[in-house]
This record gives sequence, structure tokens and C-alpha cells, in this order.
Amino acid sequence: MEVSIGSRFHRRAEPIYCRAELGELLTYKAYIDNIYASTGMTPEDYRKMAKEKGLVKHGELLKWLKTDCGLGHGHANAIILYIQNPTLAKQKIAADAKEARDRPTTRVKSLAK
Repeated sequence: MEVSIGSRFHRRAEPIYCRAELGELLTYKAYIDNIYASTGMTPEDYRKMAKEKGLVKHGELLKWLKTDCGLGHGHANAIILYIQNPTLAKQKIAADAKEARDRPTTRVKSLAK
């Protein structure tokens, strides 16, 4: 597999797969669950802290979550949704949980050899 970097091509031994290509579902609930597992904090904890700091705008929330809280870009955006629109975020979490309950479980074949 050739990967273009600038004007050069480099050979890569193994293809790179994103998690979605491996059959894993990346849901909003999964982001929230991963944040709680790694930080011990719920979205409501972050919402309260943002309110105490007076942070409202997306850019300032993103900077704070990435810099001070150590979240990655995607996880920070998941928390920002909860901070700015908790009703929608809770609906997405509930819908993801319902979909997971209704989905038949299947095993994903490993692509690694």
C-alpha cells in the first residue's frame, strides 16, 4: 500500500483501519462511556464546571476541555454537545442504548494476522 506524504510515496506494510471499518459502532453513548471510564467524570460534571467558569462558546469550551481537562478533540466535542444542549445529548444516549439492546450481537473477525 502506498501512502502519499507531500510529493513522496511511502510503502506501508499493513493497511490502517478505522474502528468503523472493523465493525465497531462509534456512538455518542460510546464516547460518553469512554470519557467516564478514563476520567471518572460524567457529562453533568463537565457541564457544572463549565457553568462555574462562565464558558459558553464552542471555541472556549473546546480549548478548556482539551487543555485543562485533557480530552481529545472528539471527546471534547461530545461533552460540548452535552453542555450546550443536554436535552439532545440525553436523547442521543437513550437512542444509542436502545439500538444496542435491539441489535443482534456479532463477533468481528480480526484483520490482524
